[in-house]
Amino acid sequence: MITCKKAAALIDKKAEVKLSFIDNLKLSIHTALCKTCKLYEKMTLRFDASMSLFYKKNEDVKITLSDEKKEKIINSLKK
Repeated sequence: MITCKKAAALIDKKAEVKLSFIDNLKLSIHTALCKTCKLYEKMTLRFDASMSLFYKKNEDVKITLSDEKKEKIINSLKK
């Protein structure tokens, strides 16, 4: 079984890209057994949906990240 830290990373990654079958299976097993990670996944989905709705209503709002921040996010997702 994966650790909670790895599960959280997969939950965050899942918000950005489709997980592989194996990663999705590992996450599903973990969240079936870990209430904390299941709650984190649920909260993350709600947050993402809220942000998506916010940006649809406020199309003129633009957030830009520096190249350094983008690289940091990409590197953390790769781990």
